[in-house]
Amino acid sequence: QSSLCSLACVFLTDKQSGLGDHVEDPEGCGSCFCQALYGNVDPATYLSTVEEDLPEQELLFKKSDAEAMGQVLLIRQAENDASWTARKKEALLKAAAKCKENRYRAPWGCRWFADWKENVDKAGQQGQKFHVFYFEGKVGCGKMAWEDLKDETKLQEVRDSTGLGKSQTAEVAWLDRLRIPYEEHDVGDFYRFIQQHQ
Repeated sequence: QSSLCSLACVFLTDKQSGLGDHVEDPEGCGSCFCQALYGNVDPATYLSTVEEDLPEQELLFKKSDAEAMGQVLLIRQAENDASWTARKKEALLKAAAKCKENRYRAPWGCRWFADWKENVDKAGQQGQKFHVFYFEGKVGCGKMAWEDLKDETKLQEVRDSTGLGKSQTAEVAWLDRLRIPYEEHDVGDFYRFIQQHQ
């Protein structure tokens, strides 16, 4: 039934689903996909802070995420700004050490990309057409070459006027790299599109 739709998106929400996991890039000379996707990440990505009171369930999520990603979790106590700033400075040093220990790879990992790529491969094998949805009024904006993804300067230039989320930017770059054709749409047309393909 060619009118049916499938979704390539991947959401890894905990350690069990693959959050924090890394997958070797066949073209990466022994490195995982993180190097191609992000280059060396900022050590600050290994620090997770909680500066205000959170409901117990949200705090549990924060703790679970930090554990899955190997982050330093810093929770503000009843303390003045000077104390909080000093503790953050100390925590950043610990985060930098964790980042170095993890070879400057993204703490959230790159399993999501490997799983997404597998979904794309399956869709292609089944002869499905690909569709990319952009932010409202931004169709076609924010595309990058695969080789430029880890260039922070170029990435920031694109982010200022992009029509894609961060992960989508990498996904579309991969499609372009493999010259996989796709149709581009405004997100405002999403529900109409789905209704037409049910």
